[in-house]
Amino acid sequence: MLVAYSGNDAHLLDEPFLEQLRRQTPLLADSVIVKEAQDGEYYLDAIAVAEQFRGHGIAKRLMAAAEQRAAELGFDRTALIVEAYNDRAYKLYAASGYNEAGTLRIGDSGYRRMAKPLTL
Repeated sequence: MLVAYSGNDAHLLDEPFLEQLRRQTPLLADSVIVKEAQDGEYYLDAIAVAEQFRGHGIAKRLMAAAEQRAAELGFDRTALIVEAYNDRAYKLYAASGYNEAGTLRIGDSGYRRMAKPLTL
């Protein structure tokens, strides 16, 4: 499974969550969701392969399909984040052409941001 979207639309996807927070917890009305996706990029938000199918290149094929879709939509780069401790995923992304592009803190967790330029 791979979920991806335009970084330009991230605020639209966040708004229902923020609205729910405002309704349920007024003290959190000014909460901000950490922006993982940047404008101008196609963001790979979630990549998952069932454990019994890992190691067969499925994640690489999913990422390649998302990168192709990004290029078709006119994006010149894709991006993702990976948990700081997840060396296996980091190595997969690096081997697929992703380079470190900063870090993020979401809650108590640290993430490495990675981006890949696309050839159009």
